[in-house]
Amino acid sequence: ELVKNSMRSNLLSVQSDCPHREKLPYGGDLIANSPSAMHMFDMSAFYKKTIRDWMDAQWDNGAYTETSVWQNLNDYAGIGKGAGETVWATAPPVLTVRHMQHYGDLDLLKESIGSHTRWLEFLNK
Repeated sequence: ELVKNSMRSNLLSVQSDCPHREKLPYGGDLIANSPSAMHMFDMSAFYKKTIRDWMDAQWDNGAYTETSVWQNLNDYAGIGKGAGETVWATAPPVLTVRHMQHYGDLDLLKESIGSHTRWLEFLNK
């Protein structure tokens, strides 16, 4: 029950890194916690919203940000042009695959594949 309560405190509209400090939706924390979150809770709608937030924040050049809503926090640690640190910014495609595997939902993959492809093209530049 303690673990579930801790997880719930980090799931208030975004999956944040910690309930007592920044409360930011970093991609790295999201990827680290998503398997346990999906095991304990029905995260389907929540993760669809999260991936859509990332798609809305995607730059015209295809770069994803370090958080699901760009906050200009770690651009210096990323690869520039608005992209967040690469592992954090890779959260949308990784979470999409986990969502598909866990829930068997292909619709989110169909909806987001274009954005994820643009991210991979950005990384190839």
